[in-house]
Amino acid sequence: MNTVEEYLADERMQSAVNELQSVISEAFPVVEYELYVWDDPEGLYLRTVVDLDDTDEVTDHVIDRLVRMYFDEQLPIHLIPVRTPERRAALWEAELKRREQLRTTS
Repeated sequence: MNTVEEYLADERMQSAVNELQSVISEAFPVVEYELYVWDDPEGLYLRTVVDLDDTDEVTDHVIDRLVRMYFDEQLPIHLIPVRTPERRAALWEAELKRREQLRTTS
């Protein structure tokens, strides 16, 4: 299995990562990125941490280009959008409150 550095040694892969990060950063200003390699399916994974309730917004924003990169350009790059820890905690707290309200009204 290749390393992140080996994937990024390919100019096309480096350009694809830069393009995705640029497009995502323009739409979602508060974002962090992490690159890692995984084997199922094998490729370079771009973990994107965003402060959103619905991380599908990130995927929806770049899915057409991501699919072209993967299938047409044969670049094994995958996007993994995740919420910030603070957003996850806030959503969990809201869910706990909702469940408590349901219990007290039943």
